[in-house]
Amino acid sequence: MVQKLDPQCISKFGLDNVFLESLFKCLSYLSEERDVPLLKAAYPCILDLIATKRQAQVRANLYERVFKDGIITGFSYAGQKIQFLPILLTHIPQLYHAMGSIGVQYLKALIPELCTALSMTSSNNPKIKDINQFAAVSLIAVIKTCWPRIPHYRGSIMQSLAKTWTHYYNAKDQDMCQLLKQVYRVFESACQGQEATDREALIQFNPTVFEPLFCK
Repeated sequence: MVQKLDPQCISKFGLDNVFLESLFKCLSYLSEERDVPLLKAAYPCILDLIATKRQAQVRANLYERVFKDGIITGFSYAGQKIQFLPILLTHIPQLYHAMGSIGVQYLKALIPELCTALSMTSSNNPKIKDINQFAAVSLIAVIKTCWPRIPHYRGSIMQSLAKTWTHYYNAKDQDMCQLLKQVYRVFESACQGQEATDREALIQFNPTVFEPLFCK
């Protein structure tokens, strides 16, 4: 519905702010299964409305509000509910691209959540693989945006990456292995050698499993 409306019209009559405040309230619906469709629809709508704002600073402030009040709060209340995780993870790349360096201040809260989502494993639940994929893509975006601060989190990132890689390498899932190699390459570039000790330790621990992850 939002996409069909004239941006100038909704802005002129102040409807954009009315819609935004209503949608922001929807981001807190994280308790029941019936909340999933509403939450899933709310994020694209709110992002579409923000894009209609002409002032860059206004857009930036709203994107940050979505991330803080939606994503971070969502992880706090629903981080262990797998039905909500894909919704929370899906929009992180877009939000970090929009926030830029502002996103650095949220790394302490975000990186552990991404690492937890990345390292979830299950041999019989396809939803877990989706969560792993969304977490990997989000982690790539976050690392690229905030790369100077990433070495501070290298232990957590390497640990979750190693666990997930082991699972999918043993499962012979080539698509996931390629995605995880992308994560490592971006991570390696950000760390600029500071991850080398952990890398060598993993290779010594199990060269058969880990050499394929680290090879160029």
